[in-house]
Amino acid sequence: MKQGKKTANSKKTFGERLRAARESAGLSRADLANKLGLTNPSQISRYEAGKGYPTFQALVAISETLPVDLNWLLTGEPSPLASAIHHAMQPCVFSYLNDLVQKRQELRQALQELMEPYPKLAAQEAKYNALQGEEAAVNDKIMKTMLRLQKAVEPFGYHFTLSLDLAEWPPPAKK
Repeated sequence: MKQGKKTANSKKTFGERLRAARESAGLSRADLANKLGLTNPSQISRYEAGKGYPTFQALVAISETLPVDLNWLLTGEPSPLASAIHHAMQPCVFSYLNDLVQKRQELRQALQELMEPYPKLAAQEAKYNALQGEEAAVNDKIMKTMLRLQKAVEPFGYHFTLSLDLAEWPPPAKK
């Protein structure tokens, strides 16, 4: 997992950043215009095409609606506060992910021990199914946390690669 790496996102124009933030929020131009109280969605198209800029009040409303950091929206660089929050949350998120992965490894070990030389008794099968359900829930939490992390930092110009093979967590130390 790459941590806090700035992407080419920070080099984009205001219009490109607005479009990326709007799409990341899952909104069409009409949806955003509606949420901002604009009667004409083409105004959003004009902003994205670089043919005009919103007023300061509209900028604040856009940053709150999408939600993105206003400094990033304007300049392509995260605000000092956003950077501080990003760096402060990293250890917490990775600690949480490590705990979840450790729990999953313990569940997998328990599943293996149950299935080894013993005949499938009803109680063992029930426990096995419960452990599998728990493992699926832990895997789901891992993926949701990683996706939330990606979505949270993407508008600030950071990128986390989600191609992590969770069976190999934690990643090997770099030499």
